[in-house]
Amino acid sequence: MRQQGSSGWWPWGNPEERAARRAYRRSLPPLYRWRRVLVALLLLGLAVALVAFLQGNPVEWGKQRYYDIIDKKVLVSDVSLFVEPGDQQTSDLTDDDPSTFWGMPWPSGTPATDSCTATEQRLRIEWPDAVRVRGLEVAPGRRAQDKARDLSPRPKTLLVWWEGAGGRLVCQSVPVPDDPAALDVDLDTEVEVDRMWVSIGDVYPAKNATEERPVVLRALELLRRP
Repeated sequence: MRQQGSSGWWPWGNPEERAARRAYRRSLPPLYRWRRVLVALLLLGLAVALVAFLQGNPVEWGKQRYYDIIDKKVLVSDVSLFVEPGDQQTSDLTDDDPSTFWGMPWPSGTPATDSCTATEQRLRIEWPDAVRVRGLEVAPGRRAQDKARDLSPRPKTLLVWWEGAGGRLVCQSVPVPDDPAALDVDLDTEVEVDRMWVSIGDVYPAKNATEERPVVLRALELLRRP
């Protein structure tokens, strides 16, 4: 039971006490009243200076973080593809022609693998300016209207590898949906590179196939941040 003469309970404090504190703060010199704002501005300045020291360009750093948030990507330009073993250049994956493709032999009974060095055939991709690759755009298998699509194995797993920090070989197994449409596949090299290799690690099996057909990719592009 509240005693007589008590000021009562207030959820945000006694109004008289709060009014007294406000009056006290207003009586202080401006430097004391604005010190919290000044400290916040000082910390912000130090953060910008640290980013400028570590990244070299705080504006560019801010833009890249924004692109990370909205997941904006663009194509890596001036890409060249070569078939290995050998060094035959191919443009079938970058010519914007859905009727052309690169095919890799996949005899019936070929086991799946997650070892990038175990594949007999692969694509080497090169470009002049090193970038951090942030994804792949692939068109797996034959076109939807191609009657041979279901009669052919389709890519289920891509093996992608590159030289990481210190020249260490980094290998990733990238799952691919069984979808004839062009797909964006997540990937992050974490460092800037100017070449990588791609091969097939596993396939969706052909249905009622009466002959051996290769597993194909119709398109393959690399993605980066703007």
